[in-house]
Amino acid sequence: MAMLALDEKHRKHMFKPGFSSFTLLNEGKKDSDRLKVIDWLTKKLQSVMFNFNERLFQTQISDCQKICVVTKTLVDKTLFFLAHQVLGCLYMNLDLLPQARQVFDLIKDVGEETRNWSQVIQAYDWIGRTLQLGHDYKNACKAFKLMLQVAWATNVPEFEVKAFQRISKQYFYLQNI
Repeated sequence: MAMLALDEKHRKHMFKPGFSSFTLLNEGKKDSDRLKVIDWLTKKLQSVMFNFNERLFQTQISDCQKICVVTKTLVDKTLFFLAHQVLGCLYMNLDLLPQARQVFDLIKDVGEETRNWSQVIQAYDWIGRTLQLGHDYKNACKAFKLMLQVAWATNVPEFEVKAFQRISKQYFYLQNI
């Protein structure tokens, strides 16, 4: 019920100029308040993920971009990665491939900085998939090979298998099989 109260109280103001999510998340608020805001942002992202609507895409992208800005300040990058992944997927669904690529490159860079290898692996996967959608199979193959290298180096066999599957698909598209 507290989450609903937060939602009703802040929904109108959350994404308007002047409302500071940064204040709620970072400046002197109780941990319980911070967790409520993070929970609200997570629910907002999940709503965008599972209710993609082409008629509302501009609003969904705008909301997601604002959440991405808010999450940059968080020490725990979990919500940052989720927000950016949702934004990148929205761009992909709308065939805005350069924007999607830019978002996934950012995820990769932040993943490398924070040594979050799972996010780096997933970023290479999304980069490859974005390139594949643009019919750039040669560079998609390179991205999937980088995904494989990181998965192998960090001993994540399920991503190794996925990388091999994606690489073989690119070779098929390139007619090299």
